[in-house]
Amino acid sequence: MKKNFQNISRWYSAKKMKLAIYSVAVISITLTFLSMAAGPAKSGEAVTGAPFNSGKTCTKCHSGGNFGGTIKTQLFDSITNTAVTAYSPGKKYYLKITMAKTSTATPKYGFQTTAATLANVNVNKWGPAPAKTHNKLLKGHNYLEQSVKLTSGTIKLPFTGPALGTGSIVFYTAGNLVNGNGNESGDQPVNTSLTVTEGPAPQVIAATQNQQNATAVKYSISLYAHAGITYLNFNNGRDKEQKVQIILSDMQGKPFYSNRSLANPGDNVWPLQTVNKKGIIIATVITEDGVRTSQKIVLAD
Repeated sequence: MKKNFQNISRWYSAKKMKLAIYSVAVISITLTFLSMAAGPAKSGEAVTGAPFNSGKTCTKCHSGGNFGGTIKTQLFDSITNTAVTAYSPGKKYYLKITMAKTSTATPKYGFQTTAATLANVNVNKWGPAPAKTHNKLLKGHNYLEQSVKLTSGTIKLPFTGPALGTGSIVFYTAGNLVNGNGNESGDQPVNTSLTVTEGPAPQVIAATQNQQNATAVKYSISLYAHAGITYLNFNNGRDKEQKVQIILSDMQGKPFYSNRSLANPGDNVWPLQTVNKKGIIIATVITEDGVRTSQKIVLAD
């Protein structure tokens, strides 16, 4: 009787041990899934497909989905909102990631992207990470990725053109359309890369601070509105055409827009509908003769 009791006790202990091991395994797998949903780099995984990631993408873990998913990356000028193929050092841009699908299903989305030179040197010129994303440094490279599962496949990430001499840069990007079933099955990984060459640095026309000259030749800046569009109006008081540089700055004097144009004698207007700023700003026009004319203007909502 005692022996039978010992056998039952050993059997019960073995069952408890197996159950405990199984529970630990389930908890471990669950935590892994949750951590991946919060961004693979947070779990020590770099899956952009870059050569310094050994070409790994989300297919390392995820597969089986058929959403008809695609992914596309483009670099946009932050002022004009136009796609570019070359960057200017110090200029503001944003990387736009677009994941699309042909399926009628409503998947959630994840992504991971990084920027590097052709020599695989890290380029961390990212701006503040948007909501529900973060910037994670892992093994010498910075990765932008989701912090939670995203409901939209369109992501815009601020980026500044790196220093002069950096050369071409490559954005390596992996995406994942997931069915949200809590495991790695039924998901569709997608990935792509975008190479952007280095363009010339923005040219600045030499300027003096002689505001008296500006007054003498009657340069002036004002706003002009027509058909719902606001224009910057610059009066060129000289009797000849001049090359000019237009600069828009915030109240702290930090430029957020720069462009070059020609100013005919008299009034010249340039549309401001692509300027994503509201409130009081400083408009400056530097003319070919080296005179800087500035004026505070108010862009209404």
